[in-house]
Amino acid sequence: MQDIVEYFEDSAEAFYYEMLQPDGKLKCRCGRIFDPEKEGVPLSINPYAVPVCGECYNYIIDVINKGEKR
Repeated sequence: MQDIVEYFEDSAEAFYYEMLQPDGKLKCRCGRIFDPEKEGVPLSINPYAVPVCGECYNYIIDVINKGEKR
C-alpha cells in the first residue's frame, strides 16, 4: 500500500504524461498546447501541482484579483 506522498507523486507523474505532447510541449486542461519552458505556470506551491498555460493562469489570477476586497 502506498503512503500519501507516493500517491501524490504517482498521480502527478501520470497526469504530467497525459499532458505531454510528442514535441515536448504540454496540453493544458483547456486544450491549448504550450511550451512549459516559456509559459507553463503551476497554480499552487504544492510540489505536485501541474502547470497550466499562460492564458489559464492569467484568467485565474484575474478572477482572484476581482474577488479581493480592498
